[in-house]
Amino acid sequence: MESEIGEAGCLTLARSTDSETVARAFGGQVEQAREMCLDQIWTEFEGESVVAVRRQGEWIVAVEGNGWQGSRVEVLRGLGFAVSAYWNVNALTRFSYARDGQVQTAFEAMAPNWRYGADPDCLEEIRADLPWDDDRWVELMFALAARVTGQAVEPEWLQGEFTVYPVVELVEDVRAEVDPQYESLTYQEPLLGYALRTAGDVSLRAVARVAAEYVTEVCEIGEVAEADLDERIRWATHEASEIGPTAWPAIRALEAVRALRSASSMAAAFQALYSAGLALAKSPEGRAELNLRAMATLGDPAPPRGSAGVGKRPEWITGHWLAPAAIVTYVRTTDIHAVAAVFGSESHPGPVELSDTSQAALRVDGEWVVAIEFGELKRNLQGQLKTLSAETTVVCVQWCARGNTQFYHYESGESRVGFRPHDDVPASLASHVEELGEPLQGNGSEQAPWLLALARRLTTVSLEPASLDEEHLVVKF
Repeated sequence: MESEIGEAGCLTLARSTDSETVARAFGGQVEQAREMCLDQIWTEFEGESVVAVRRQGEWIVAVEGNGWQGSRVEVLRGLGFAVSAYWNVNALTRFSYARDGQVQTAFEAMAPNWRYGADPDCLEEIRADLPWDDDRWVELMFALAARVTGQAVEPEWLQGEFTVYPVVELVEDVRAEVDPQYESLTYQEPLLGYALRTAGDVSLRAVARVAAEYVTEVCEIGEVAEADLDERIRWATHEASEIGPTAWPAIRALEAVRALRSASSMAAAFQALYSAGLALAKSPEGRAELNLRAMATLGDPAPPRGSAGVGKRPEWITGHWLAPAAIVTYVRTTDIHAVAAVFGSESHPGPVELSDTSQAALRVDGEWVVAIEFGELKRNLQGQLKTLSAETTVVCVQWCARGNTQFYHYESGESRVGFRPHDDVPASLASHVEELGEPLQGNGSEQAPWLLALARRLTTVSLEPASLDEEHLVVKF
């Protein structure tokens, strides 16, 4: 069966006898329906989104080659009782089960214990005894689909003609929640992101409205009717491939308006500002004005600096403004100006502060210079570490809640260790790790305290909240 659909695709079973209703749930254009076999579809609609449907008893079978619409909540909602199996060439999969228009449970076939939905455990009795440690993911999902529906997926289902509908994808639901540590706005506009994370619901709602109103004015959107918003975005997105890049600012502006629907004030603010920022991506002046208006609405809060009142405790970094992403470099020298020269040419005394992510704050601690940077990596870190360590020792900890987390140890311009917490522990660090215990599993900010403790064992320098309140040499780069 895999060969009929391809090495990437989605098969959905919906309890229905109405093919058009199922096709519409996928975003299918029923007025453009055509009859053809699957092998014709893959040739004729290469690169286009289509769904092929046919009736099988009391079920409608919906097939997508290299597609995933049947795995989406927005599609499953319109199918009533349905199951879908999705897979792709990168071994990503998803099994989904919906009932009464609500996803009850969904999970990766290779990780069935990581489930989500209205009732994540609802299939456990019939799922558990299948061989989930096997790697035949598609077969396993089909086997579970048969148990749920009472209808085994047969090879002949994929033979002969289907009714094929071109698909105009449904818009994604407005998110009901966000985790700021993973939001792009946190990293693109860190001061604004921090201000949002610490704001109250009234201010968050207000800033979301300000973003939506400003961007629709700049993009000359005109009046936006709430009832037509989803369809307007859907069709504009579909047509954007023909219009080109000039279509996207208006779409992003509409998405900023749509974000106001979110049940969460935090989610509304993050999504509205992010979409508005994308709409203004080609206008630095407009983007700057958006940020000014947003910060003014939030009361123009000062950049967080120093310890920010965080008390000393082993995991303090996870509650600090450095938590989303930072780089801490330890250079064995007391010549702070020599270290500063490697980072940049412009320097001045000042605190460790969030106001500019293109800067490092340096101080001397014993026989080491400690350099602290906020934000995701924007340069050749390995090259810099090699230069800094030319005649000495360098230890570096780099973390990001949504990305890379690494520990580096350089000696005399050469790398001694490059270590990620999920890697095998290098022999040179084995004794330290034995004392510290195994690295925590989690995101980068959750792993940061362990990495800083490991750095302390090699440098004797302890990065404590109070140390961030000391005056530093701030270097711009």
